[in-house]
Amino acid sequence: MPEGDFFISDGYGSSYVHHFDPAGHYISSFGGTGNTPSNLNTPHAVWIDTRSGKPSLLVCDRGNEMLKWFSLSGELQQVVPVPGAQPSNVAPLWGNRSARFKNHIAIASLNGMILILDGTQRVVSVVGGEPPVYVDGKLLPLQVFNYTFNHPHDVYVDSAGALYVAQWWSSQTYPIKLAPLS
Repeated sequence: MPEGDFFISDGYGSSYVHHFDPAGHYISSFGGTGNTPSNLNTPHAVWIDTRSGKPSLLVCDRGNEMLKWFSLSGELQQVVPVPGAQPSNVAPLWGNRSARFKNHIAIASLNGMILILDGTQRVVSVVGGEPPVYVDGKLLPLQVFNYTFNHPHDVYVDSAGALYVAQWWSSQTYPIKLAPLS
């Protein structure tokens, strides 16, 4: 955070997100396992989303195949199901030289895809997967295509719009760079 606060997702432990001050002192926690929409199951990454002008915390809720936005104090604001995906990390595409992608984000999915969401949180592309299909506004389960990726764990977007995909459990491969077409 600009003030120095930070958040940590405890995905392989308690499934909570913890908030600390700049000195590392504990402030609060939210999430945890359970059956309510605000509960989490393996929160794999957190990202401060400022695209709306007001910061919120995007949590990749891998075990529930969802993206969840929370206020900075831990209140659930929005849930976006991504069935068939295991979201594991986030990168903004606003570094891309094309203004049409300024509100888009890339989501690494541990099971072999990179999801591209627009500013309305709609999946508009699936790198390494079949095209997204919506029926009556609901996203149908996403399908991996050709297994281009091997457990993508992180994604980064450079200023030219290239995607860098770091993989886990991938026979010690280097990150993959995907450059945009002209």
